[in-house]
Amino acid sequence: MRGQRNWIDDANGGLLRMRALHVNACQFNKFPNYAHHFPMAMMHALDRRFVKYFTLTALLAVGICELVVALAIRLGFLNWQTNVDYQIITVLPLFALALLQLYYNGRLQRSEFIRKYSEKFFTNQELYSAFHELVYQYTDSIFDKVNDDVKVKEASGALGDGTSRPYFVSLDVNTGRVEGKRFYHPKYFQGSAEERRLDMLIGYFDLIGYHHDQGFFSIEEIAGSLGHYLNILSKREIVRYVREVYLDSVRDSRYAQANGYIRPFNYFEKLMKSTEKFNSKIDSRVKKSLDVT
Repeated sequence: MRGQRNWIDDANGGLLRMRALHVNACQFNKFPNYAHHFPMAMMHALDRRFVKYFTLTALLAVGICELVVALAIRLGFLNWQTNVDYQIITVLPLFALALLQLYYNGRLQRSEFIRKYSEKFFTNQELYSAFHELVYQYTDSIFDKVNDDVKVKEASGALGDGTSRPYFVSLDVNTGRVEGKRFYHPKYFQGSAEERRLDMLIGYFDLIGYHHDQGFFSIEEIAGSLGHYLNILSKREIVRYVREVYLDSVRDSRYAQANGYIRPFNYFEKLMKSTEKFNSKIDSRVKKSLDVT
């Protein structure tokens, strides 16, 4: 079972390990001075492991290059000429090391970018609290109550295009929730503190989605540090509804039809789709593994 769990952990790109990170992250409000230590320690551990991997790979590459040259001379493909052969023996390993160094630097840059953005998410109190108060706590059952109430009032004519914004339902789910933390409906919360906080949160992931879309790093690399939170964003009904509202704003906008207006938070949408595909792939692999065992 331990071997199977390790395989699943690797297949998820670190998602199981991120459950421990989520528990630690939940304590950040109690211990704000230590909020940055866990993600930094995680990334430093990954850097040390990669340095070890790079060193072993470099030694192996040099050995293979020397072996290839030696075999070529031995089999007669190369004639031994002191000046030329010394240059080949010297330059070829250095060329291989240069390629490995470029690859290593690229990995370090990607890991540094992900580390900074992960650290920002966990240490920025406004960003992290926006996620928990506007998404995590906004369960599907609560959204169903809010959405049903809005539908009833729209059918009766109490709500519509002429309704003054922002508007919040007066249900028990919002009892005791102050401005900025209220449960909202995406069609009627324009101009509110909740809209500004949600825009900030989605904008943060939209920038990550841009770098993912441009090929700077894969969804597996992002999932290693933010996978738990991407899963929640991709599955919450309130977020799905918000994504549809953004899409409808493009479909119905005369400006969009005339000028090819880019959909708001377009890269966030692409990041959500990549997350859904990634989860589907992992689910199928895990199920296949469980069926075999």
